Amino acid sequence: MVSKYLLRVSPMIMLGNFSQLSLFSAFVASSLSSVTGYSVLFGMCNALETLCGPAYGAGQYQNFGTFTYSAIFDCFWHIV
Repeated sequence: MVSKYLLRVSPMIMLGNFSQLSLFSAFVASSLSSVTGYSVLFGMCNALETLCGPAYGAGQYQNFGTFTYSAIFDCFWHIV
């Protein structure tokens, strides 16, 4: 959790030395990427955990593989 916070804060600390405009631009970009990108991927990974746990526990390895491969494919396309 601390590393996630430092990933957003450390560039802003460095940009704050240049100008207020660059600091504001970095803040807006960081906030936008946090809301649109990280939240979607985090939600998809949590959904994968919810689906794969019961499938693996029940011995439904075909469903487990299907869920895993489809999640990898979807996450790849959201990143691109």
